[in-house]
Amino acid sequence: EVGWGGAFGMAAGELARAWQAGPREEHLGLAALVEPLPQAGRDDLAAAARRLGRFVVVGDHAGSVGPDIALLPLVAESPIAGEHLGTGWSGTLSLCLAADIEPRAGRAGAPIAGAALHRGFWLDLDKIRPQLALYEALRAEHDDPEALRRLLAQPLPRSSEPARLVPSLGEGRRMVLAVLLERGGGAETGAVPLSEVVSLSMKHEEGHLVDRALLLPAGRHLWQALRLLASAGFSPRRLQEELELRAELVAWCSALDPRIAVAKTLSDAESGGRPTPHADAYRRLLQALLDLLRERPDLAPALDRGAPYVLQLHRLGAGELRAAAEELSRRVHFGRKGAPVKSS
Repeated sequence: EVGWGGAFGMAAGELARAWQAGPREEHLGLAALVEPLPQAGRDDLAAAARRLGRFVVVGDHAGSVGPDIALLPLVAESPIAGEHLGTGWSGTLSLCLAADIEPRAGRAGAPIAGAALHRGFWLDLDKIRPQLALYEALRAEHDDPEALRRLLAQPLPRSSEPARLVPSLGEGRRMVLAVLLERGGGAETGAVPLSEVVSLSMKHEEGHLVDRALLLPAGRHLWQALRLLASAGFSPRRLQEELELRAELVAWCSALDPRIAVAKTLSDAESGGRPTPHADAYRRLLQALLDLLRERPDLAPALDRGAPYVLQLHRLGAGELRAAAEELSRRVHFGRKGAPVKSS
């Protein structure tokens, strides 16, 4: 598809045979992945990439057209572990730079900054930097705190269905601006550092490792795996959405500032939808948040109940938004008693 055999000094046919013959991880018959982490005495695609200073991922899943590949310069690697939502997780973090070969979705135009694997996740730092540039541009454009306060206090349209997810008219940016104003102490605008932007991408991928701990190996967690598959209607695409929704909710709950996390979710949800499942998953998650705010007015007392909630998310404080995210997490079965977030 992209002539990636040449990157290994192998003909495409040879590389295809190596993909078929090499050790692979199978996931419920729905996906297969070449393990990208080094193991002693192994000589396969992953080992060949390491000799070139590269990190390679090759895999396919139900519904895909042949195997997909990503090849990236490897900068650093480290074991990583933690706990989110009461579930411990662990894996390997692989930090990479601008991809030699982007995954198929990236080649189709999706901004893929990283991906979780069975035993860890990789991040492409060059794909994360544009997010930082956006925050810096917002700060430069709105450097007058008084004018910014007026912008954030503009009148809102009325609505008979305030909890319905409607076009947010730039609410993601307003949420970021509210954070910048708060961080500047009111006299100036603060900043979102690169470390926070990278951390936010990490939290999403760590969310996938939470699901790994909850769902794999499938033989040991068969009931949880079947429950998730059933909630996805046994659809590969819908299963991907469910997993992205759950991972993004972990990011909301564990981000340094959940307002930055939700702002990015909102912007990504309005960016389109194909070829990845993220935008559809994020729209469902945002609708679930709005439904929760309708049911629980105590979580956001500052909301105008006659105006669209999605236009007012910047009025929520970090503590209020984190409390709402944690309540949502109890409705998604992260090993807790509760029901999955449903589509509206």
